[in-house]
This record gives sequence, C-alpha cells and structure tokens, in this order.
Amino acid sequence: MKISAMAIKRPVTTAMCVLIVIILGAVSFGGLGLDLLPDISFPMAVVSVSYSGAGPMEVESLVTRPLESVLSTVSNIKSIHSVSGEGNATVMVEFASGTDMDFAALDMREKVDMIKGMLPEGTGAPLILKMDPNMIPIVEMAITNDGDLASLKSLVDDNVVPRIERLEGVAVVDIYGGREREIRVGVYPERLQGYGLTLAHIVQAVRLENLNLPGGSVDDGNKRYILRTTGEFQSVEEIGEIPIALPAGGVIMLREVADIEDTFKETTTVMTANGRNSIDLSVRKESTANSVQVARRVNAEMERIKKDFPGIEVKTIVDTSVFIQKTIDNVTEMAVMGGLLAIAVLYLFLNFRSAHNRRGDTHITNSHLYSYVLQRADAEHGLPRRPCAGGGNAG
Repeated sequence: MKISAMAIKRPVTTAMCVLIVIILGAVSFGGLGLDLLPDISFPMAVVSVSYSGAGPMEVESLVTRPLESVLSTVSNIKSIHSVSGEGNATVMVEFASGTDMDFAALDMREKVDMIKGMLPEGTGAPLILKMDPNMIPIVEMAITNDGDLASLKSLVDDNVVPRIERLEGVAVVDIYGGREREIRVGVYPERLQGYGLTLAHIVQAVRLENLNLPGGSVDDGNKRYILRTTGEFQSVEEIGEIPIALPAGGVIMLREVADIEDTFKETTTVMTANGRNSIDLSVRKESTANSVQVARRVNAEMERIKKDFPGIEVKTIVDTSVFIQKTIDNVTEMAVMGGLLAIAVLYLFLNFRSAHNRRGDTHITNSHLYSYVLQRADAEHGLPRRPCAGGGNAG
C-alpha cells in the first residue's frame, strides 16, 4: 500500500504522526545550541612564553629557538612560524589537514615540558592553545568608577570575576587594564659595593625570608596541634628588617642598602571607555555551551553586581548574542513566510481540491520541524552542526 493511500484511509493515524513530529520539532528547536560561528577545527596551534625584561634578540636565542627545535619533532607538522618580541615568544605550528588537534596539542605539551627546565629563569609557564572559534569572547564589558584604578581592579578581581566564572557555560574570564600593586626594592649599587655584596645576595635573602614553612606537630593528650613558621611579609617595614650577612662578617639590614616602596607596576596597557580609564572584562564560553543563554546569564549577573556595588558603571562593548538572536529571528520569520507562501501557491495556482492534497500542503512547513529533530540528534551525538541561513549556526 502506498503512503499516500494509507494517509487517506487512516486520517487519524496520519494526524497523530504529524502532531508527534510537530511536538518533537518544537521541543528540539528549544534545545538547539546557538553560536555565531559553526563548529570548525583549524589545524593550527600556538605556543606562547613570556620572558619579562628581555629584548627580541635574547628572546629569540634563549626561548624561541629551543621551542622551534623541540616542536619540529611533533608528527604531522606542515610548517612552523615564530615571532620574537620584547618579553614574549610566540611559535605558531600548522598541521596537515585532518590531524586530530586534541592529540596534537597533547603531543606539543609533552615536547615543551621536556625543555621547560632548560629555559632561562624568569620565563613564564608555556601556554599552548589550539586555534578554536570558541576562543572568541562572547561578551566584552568596560567597568569604570569614580575612584582610582587600583581599587577598581581589586574589586573586579575579588568580587566580579569569581561571580562570573561560577555561571553555567562560562569557561574563562579575562581582565585587562587597571593598576596592580607592587613592592619595589630599589638597591643602591655604591652601598652594595662598599659592603662587598652583589644583587644576587639581596635576591636570595628576600626569597628565603618570604616563606611560610611547616613546623611539624605537637601532641597534647588526645589532641594534636599542627605547627608552622610564618615568614611571609605583612608590611613594607618587615621587608626593610631582613638581615643581610656580609662576606667579611657582620650583619646589616636591607633598609641600609635599599629603599622599599609600596607602589604599582609599570602600566603597559591602558583601557578607556567614553574617555575614562576603565577595566575591560572579557568572557569566553565553554565549547558546548549555548552562546545566547550564557550571554544572558552574564548580563543578568552584571545587573546584580551593579546593585551590590553602586559605585561602578558597566558598559557593554561587544555582545555576540544580540547578533545571533537577530539572525535566528530573521531565519524564523523567513521560514514562516516561506511556508505560508508555499501553501498559498499550492492553493491558488495548482488548485489542489482534494482533502489529501490539502493535508499534503502542511508537509512543506513540517519539513522545518523534521530538520530541528535531526539537528538536535546530531548535537546529542557530537556530530557537526548544520549551519542555518543568515550567518548564524543552530544545533
């Protein structure tokens, strides 16, 4: 029996099947993930290492070249490019098409760990990143206040960032700008020379004093107390009282050969919003999270933060969820309009008079619902998402 004949003879069964598809399509549509870009995997990874205070030549010879040498042993490499700048080395590795980037990044991390101990003292931990569209921030905000940037940065670090990071779907929260506190020890070279000391003696003395160490335990009856020696500095005055042993004998205090200041690090990045100094807050989502839902949670939490801290002002710079939502709304409008026009064409121009054919008109509109069910199934099984019209991506 043909499907068309069965649909005519069993209208109730046909109606129930269509109703089931409509319900499944509506439910699946509500659960589809929404992203600005499709799920793309680029065969490229980046290794970045900071080396504060070093020039480009020193960075190239001491950091970049060892990295290039060890990374060249990773399999499936197509090309390696590097950039050596002031205080930073960046090595970009391009792999052959089809390479499993999760395994490639793991292999790169193992190779870099082999030479980590050979890098100069003072270099930061190597940062290995895969090129992923999900690295693009979904929300960027500028935070300002009427006070100084140091207090604003402390407030953002201690109160804003932790609350945003706890939200479902948020992967990383980065902040830029502001001023960071620094304890600066300015040594007098002539005084060091007069005492027969070097800068290495000062560095070693400060490093050994600023420590909290375990002190074992003491038993008192049925109780045991854990002991520790507290040596971390609590004030600038304590740093000035560090004893320095002289090579010729005797002891002097650090304040006798150096000035200790409680100040701020040198400003290298300045963020402004509407002509005022600000702190930029950038939010990146998890790879499987819904961009629109995550952005809404972030915006809602920021509204609560502004109520808890009335002195701050927050301005949204970038919110990709707005563009995504407009694209989805446009796609939905076009889908409804297309379905209505298709039904109108069938009625007005093809003149389908039978009840069977009139029921068939709904199949065009129902086909959209079929596609939502398939997209949701793909998402549940980790298959690539199907792009939707208008530049967005559903499912």
